[in-house]
Amino acid sequence: EALAEYEADKRIMQELTARDPDNADWRRDLSVSHNFVGGILQAQGRLQEALAEYEASERIILALLSATPDQTQWMEDLELTQSLVASLREADS
Repeated sequence: EALAEYEADKRIMQELTARDPDNADWRRDLSVSHNFVGGILQAQGRLQEALAEYEASERIILALLSATPDQTQWMEDLELTQSLVASLREADS
């Protein structure tokens, strides 16, 4: 049930960011949604799908930081997300 809830949240954030792509807060929230979905998928053993979610989150955060590099919260988000990506890549090799 958690996966369905996080997927629904992600869809809402995707719709909001599509309507207002310049809204950094919504884009950050979408990034967090990707990480939550990725976490559930990882717990279910669906590692490639989880990796795809984490990588989507990483792309969003990198784009946000390219526009506002001094945003501390986003730097922390990127560090966490890159750690998740790295752990799945290591597990895959």
